Amino acid sequence: MKKSLIAIAAFILLGSGCGQKAAQTEVQEVATYPASTFFQTTRFSSARDPRNAFSAQSGDLLISSDETGIFNAYRVDVKSGAREPLTASTDSGIYAVGWFPSDDRFLYTQDGNGDELTHVFVQTATAESLDLTPGERVKAGFMGWSADNAAFFVFRSEEHTSELQSPCNLVCRLLLE
Repeated sequence: MKKSLIAIAAFILLGSGCGQKAAQTEVQEVATYPASTFFQTTRFSSARDPRNAFSAQSGDLLISSDETGIFNAYRVDVKSGAREPLTASTDSGIYAVGWFPSDDRFLYTQDGNGDELTHVFVQTATAESLDLTPGERVKAGFMGWSADNAAFFVFRSEEHTSELQSPCNLVCRLLLE
């Protein structure tokens, strides 16, 4: 009996669509753009560390942008939207990490012109850049600030090219001065 009811229900469902015409849909013209249009866009990214994306002194936002063709760090006045370049690299992208918690120094990362051996830098209040993770075959990155903002952590991995061993990984605690 159950099988008969299921068969009847299936027959009714299948038969109910017979004799109806399918609705015709209009094909709308879709705009096309040359690839060069997409290559002419400007990209923006906020500082990697959301806790310190805004300056404690001025309230300005720290971002990275490729508006010059290469990523650099910029200060953005949140009231006017005006951007001020903080770095001026012409060959290797600079990616903002964040402001220091109590002043206008900031951290950023940069590799050696595409070699993916990223280093962590601090730009001082006098616009001097200091490599906090020096070395030829070093890859480093920012890990975060301590809970009390008295220190920050970076990872550092150095490739040993003369010996066949795994890279030495080290976590550094850099104290603020």
